[in-house]
Amino acid sequence: MVTRAVLFDLDDTLVDHQHASRMAVAGVRLAFAALKACDVDVLLAENNRLVEELHADVGLGRRTADDARMERYRRLFAFAGATGRRARAAAELHRRIYQSSRRAVPGAAALLAALHGRVSIAIVTNNTVAEQTEKLATFHLAPFIDALVTSEEVGTVKPGPAIFAYALARCGCPAAAAVMVGDSWRNDVEGAQRAGIRALWFNRLGTTTPDPAVPEVTSL
Repeated sequence: MVTRAVLFDLDDTLVDHQHASRMAVAGVRLAFAALKACDVDVLLAENNRLVEELHADVGLGRRTADDARMERYRRLFAFAGATGRRARAAAELHRRIYQSSRRAVPGAAALLAALHGRVSIAIVTNNTVAEQTEKLATFHLAPFIDALVTSEEVGTVKPGPAIFAYALARCGCPAAAAVMVGDSWRNDVEGAQRAGIRALWFNRLGTTTPDPAVPEVTSL
């Protein structure tokens, strides 16, 4: 069947979240003596684990991004063996560095421009409408997008099938005529497959594939 719609994840597929996150965690670590005892890679790994743990609440609107960030730093200070009394200041610094370090994934805009008008393009993302609308505008991706589908709007998160079904309905496309492109094996690949959608794994970090039968690309 001819492909009629391409669904994209946003963070770490079109926008380089990991780069901005690493810069932010490294900058906060240097600014707070209590965190310097931790190796930056160890601290970043724990930060990423906490993001995954707390993010569903943000994506469903049960917790604000600011609240989640402050809670994350409370736990990071505890992880480093310190109290969390400076968690608010650390979270605010993280936000400033993260914002100033953001960038699009190379090739994202060019790929969307090439697809625009040939297929329907939807963003399927575990985040809030406001956060993801701002990113699409900041990186000049919005003109190419036909539908922004967020977990906040739908009330459920990837890898659940409901958010994919909602995106397909927005595109007016059956599952068999769509493909999902994303970096998360669990959320994007397995989630799409459960919804009957072909998946294309965006593996720009060169991670070993859990299933060689799933096609992958390493750059856009």
